[in-house]
Parts: sequence; C-alpha cells; structure tokens
Amino acid sequence: MTLPSGFLLAKLQAQWFVWAFQIAVLFTLLDTGVALLHGINERVATVYQERQQSMPRIVRPALSVTVMVVSVYAASAIGLVKLIAKGYGHRYAGGGYEVLQQLLLDVTGKQFPLFMKETVLKRIGMKLSTYEQPLPNKRWSQAAVAHRSSGQKVKGNWHTYPEIAAAGLWTTPTDLARFAIEIQRSLAGRSRKVLSQDMTTQMLTPQVGGWGLGFALAGEGASARFSHGGANEGFRCLLVAFKDTGQGAVVMTNSDRGSALVDEVLRSIAKEYGWAAFLPKEKVLAQVDPKIYATYAGQYE
Repeated sequence: MTLPSGFLLAKLQAQWFVWAFQIAVLFTLLDTGVALLHGINERVATVYQERQQSMPRIVRPALSVTVMVVSVYAASAIGLVKLIAKGYGHRYAGGGYEVLQQLLLDVTGKQFPLFMKETVLKRIGMKLSTYEQPLPNKRWSQAAVAHRSSGQKVKGNWHTYPEIAAAGLWTTPTDLARFAIEIQRSLAGRSRKVLSQDMTTQMLTPQVGGWGLGFALAGEGASARFSHGGANEGFRCLLVAFKDTGQGAVVMTNSDRGSALVDEVLRSIAKEYGWAAFLPKEKVLAQVDPKIYATYAGQYE
C-alpha cells in the first residue's frame, strides 16, 4: 500500500523532491534515535554524579548497544519489524474519517451534523437520518434499543459516539436504501445530487484490499457490487447494492449477534429476486441415482 506521503509526492512529479523528502525523514529518525540514546546515557551519568562517582567509559557504549538490541528484539517480538518489511498493507480504520470530519469543520465552519444534513441527507431525502450525538430526546422513541450477544440490553439503551463521522450516523433501512440508490443513479449518470458521475466512478474503483473509496467492492459483471457494514455496540447492519442492475438491500439488527441473521435475510432476498450473488448454497451429502428411489416404495410396518 502506498503511504499517503508517497502518494502526494508522486503527484508532484518531481523525483528530486521525493528523494529529498526521504533523506529528510531518514535523518529525522536518526536524530531522534541518537537523541534517545544520549538522553538515557545522560540520565545514568546523572545518577553517578549524584553518588559522587565517575561513570566508567565502557558504560556509555555498552548501554547504547543494550538499548538498541533490546529495542530491535521488542520490535521483532511484537511483529513491527515484519510489518515494516512486508509493507503496511490494508488496515480498516475509522480514524481517517475523524480527520476528514475536522477538516470539513475547519473549511466550512459548520458542525459536522449540520454539514452532512445540508450536503447529503437532505438532498437524498434521508429525512429520518441524523449525525446528532447524543441522539436528541425527541428521537428516542424512533430508536431501536441495542443488545449484547447475551440478549441483555446495552446500558443506557445505546452508546453516544464522539467519533461522529465514523460511528455517529443514526438511520433507517429505508434511508440507507435511498443512499444506495443515489450512488447507483450517480454511477449511471442519471443523478448528481451529491456526487458527479466521475467522482462516483472513482469511489467505486478498486483501490486496495478489495476496497474502493469508502465501500467494500466485490464481484464482476452482473455481480459487481458495493457494500458496507455497520457494527456499533449492540447493532449489526449491512448495506449491499449492485452497480448496474439496480438491485440491493439494507438489513439492520439491534444485537451483537445480528450478523448471522443479516446473512440469512440477504440469502433469502437473493433467491427471491434473482440476484447474481449471495445465493444460498445447497450442500449435496451424497450422489444418489433417482432410479433407486423406486426400490424403496412399498408398505412398511
């Protein structure tokens, strides 16, 4: 996976600047490491001075080597060395959306819930959806109560999430279906209430790890689809929509054990409406010639 800095530097199309940046990073890391070793040595030297003793010359190099060896061993033990060697790969995380949330706040001067209402929710017709956290009292009667895997209610009925962009959306299956339909229409060039066709195409183009820009992507041809799950405390949900056929579904549950039910519902929908994916798979336990069935016909006591 290309690091964000590498991606941005590549856009500059200035190889000399890329090398200069990498050299600057290298020397920054070296400076940080040397400063750390120096700080440890000085701390030990201070202890010797407080005891009115002179620190032996061998202590400094011995201590530096020991710290480096221990650091490399610790980094290897927790997998950090292996991770750096093979590359960072794909890691799902909502933290990046918190950066975008703050960026939108800084640029527009509007609180995130209001910004999303004006630019996305209202335009698509998602009237029952909101990013307000905590959920306003007047909406409590509309909200499902979250449940743990044991069936016990989540304390307070649901959690309040300060990570609004990543975990703060309150919505309904119908509203999320409207969102998916808008993405499908925008991709086909029939709507641009929120995004242009070019932007939507880019969003649904594979980037890394089976993901586009925000959506998980799978399938080819008629089965090409985009999806995204939801998993806050006490809730499990899934949105699935096909790029070209106009098909899709949203299943939402209010339990930590809801994923199995979501899958079962999607398989039923796929079979009923002739989807090109999510069809239930029938397992054949044994191959039996139908002609044999006639030999079992008869009366039994």
